[in-house]
Amino acid sequence: MKKIYSIFLIFIAALSSCEPIENRNSIGGYITADELEIYAQPIVVNGKSSNKVVLTCKSPVLSHWDYGVGDSYSSSDTIKLLFTGENQIMFTGLNPDGTKIQKSLTVNVEVLSDPVPTEWSYLFGNGEKEWTWSSTFKNKFGVQVCFGNGGYKSDQLIAWWKMDINSQTLTDAAGTDGKNAKMKFSKNGVKFTKTTNDGIVYEGKFMIDMTKKTYVSEGVWSIGKLYIKGEPNLTILRGWGDNLVPKKEFDIIALTPNQLQLSEVPPAGTAAWKGVLGWAFDAIK
Repeated sequence: MKKIYSIFLIFIAALSSCEPIENRNSIGGYITADELEIYAQPIVVNGKSSNKVVLTCKSPVLSHWDYGVGDSYSSSDTIKLLFTGENQIMFTGLNPDGTKIQKSLTVNVEVLSDPVPTEWSYLFGNGEKEWTWSSTFKNKFGVQVCFGNGGYKSDQLIAWWKMDINSQTLTDAAGTDGKNAKMKFSKNGVKFTKTTNDGIVYEGKFMIDMTKKTYVSEGVWSIGKLYIKGEPNLTILRGWGDNLVPKKEFDIIALTPNQLQLSEVPPAGTAAWKGVLGWAFDAIK
């Protein structure tokens, strides 16, 4: 028994002489924005900086890269920029202690080696372009219209109940988003601005994705999608449905330098000929 007791005392003494065990699961501290090790390096093509850019964060933070036309949440990623010249990339890092830090990087793109849809420039022209309700669009019946509805995947835009720019019904339906209200698409920061009839200005961002087409048996029904980003109430002119919830995603039916035609995006699985809202806008010259 004395032998067992002696062994026990030796074991206790050994434990007391050990260094405290490190808690490797501790949340830890933080780094400052100045200490961030982040890089945005264009891939060089034929001696010129291309629009394919490699993003790298070597700091111990969670990563969010906002490059205007998209976001990345990876510490390392390769992205596609859409414009030549200087492009701003905003990095937001989340420290282990929960604090956020930000740092902006500028990337100069010399060549669009990865092709960019021409529709981008249709929206903002040489830098920015304003749009308002169309006074030129005619539906399949030859009637001038700018807002209404039609059959999803099956009917031309605004073929059923419809409104023109001068109708009282548009004023009633759109309120301060009616005649004389306008939208602006800007290349710088891919900024979207809506100005109401009474001069109130709302700002956010926009994005188009021309790979998101909607097909029907006859071919292409919509050529891409438009997305509006920003505060919950920000949308296009009169961009809400029957439930008054502002819409953030739209099918692009047609887009030229002078006209933009949009359709409501219905829930997945919606059958053809289901009624959907439609909009037609003209560029302000």
